[in-house]
Amino acid sequence: MRKWWVRLIRDKRGSYYLDTAVFVLVACMSLALTISVLAVSWRKTSAQDIADYAARQIAADGAISGSTIQKLTTVAGSGHFLIGVKTDSGMAVSLPVSTSEVGYALQEIQQGTGFAVTITSTDQNAIGVGGVQTNNTSVYGAANGVSAHYWKG
Repeated sequence: MRKWWVRLIRDKRGSYYLDTAVFVLVACMSLALTISVLAVSWRKTSAQDIADYAARQIAADGAISGSTIQKLTTVAGSGHFLIGVKTDSGMAVSLPVSTSEVGYALQEIQQGTGFAVTITSTDQNAIGVGGVQTNNTSVYGAANGVSAHYWKG
């Protein structure tokens, strides 16, 4: 007794070869697009996690300093993100999260002063399949915090 698929292929004289080839092509393109979207989604989640961590770290330290940037570098990786901090008092700082910024000057944030942290990816985040309809997206994370450090003086 022959298998059903052997009879099906022999009865149609190879017309299923073309259908199978088109199906495999569409399935591979769909898989590539799904992987591309998931990669950008993972980066967005990472940026949000780093923003939350940065807000907690800055609130505990009460400042944006070289040690804060160094701690963020261990979490974020060198050179992939740009951190921006704006306080309620009007101070605004924007710098890359990298080991070269460890000597950054201390920017004190007084106790009770609120601040907003934004993390932006510096890498190109493209969604698409190869060169077909590639869309660049911006990946960022944001978090708020309040300084818990009292600075004399």
